[in-house]
Amino acid sequence: MNCHNCHQKFSSGYIDPAGFYCSTACADTHAHHLNRFYDKLLSEGLTDLPDEVELFDLERFTLRIAVHCYNHELARNGPPMLARKPEIFSLIVMEQLLKHVPAMYFRAWRNPEPFNSDYSFRLTAPLPRELVIAAAQKAGILQAPPRTSSKKAST
Repeated sequence: MNCHNCHQKFSSGYIDPAGFYCSTACADTHAHHLNRFYDKLLSEGLTDLPDEVELFDLERFTLRIAVHCYNHELARNGPPMLARKPEIFSLIVMEQLLKHVPAMYFRAWRNPEPFNSDYSFRLTAPLPRELVIAAAQKAGILQAPPRTSSKKAST
């Protein structure tokens, strides 16, 4: 098998939840790079999205939400142990989000692999930014902005 970090072949090594490594040094290096990436996601706003959201943008959006949740300990007390890894938790976020996106924007099918998300999908068209934000709010992933009440002055 190949090391998840350096990609060298090895016959015995180190296994952690993120993959297989030829040494603990490779596992630590990978963890360091991953933590730097998580820090970058934490510095981004939750609703930072382009006007037309492609698959890459959508995956980064759900991972950003997962990292923010994990950082704020919202995910640590709720989901099962496996979902406490941001990459896994982002798949759950994606599934919840897609429940509120019109079917004309994506195709989904049951995933036959046992250790992956329940469904695989692909976008058939870019998603409008407003649609993604609204779907996230409907799914309870993002809070809706507070409504301002406009009271009419009575005469």
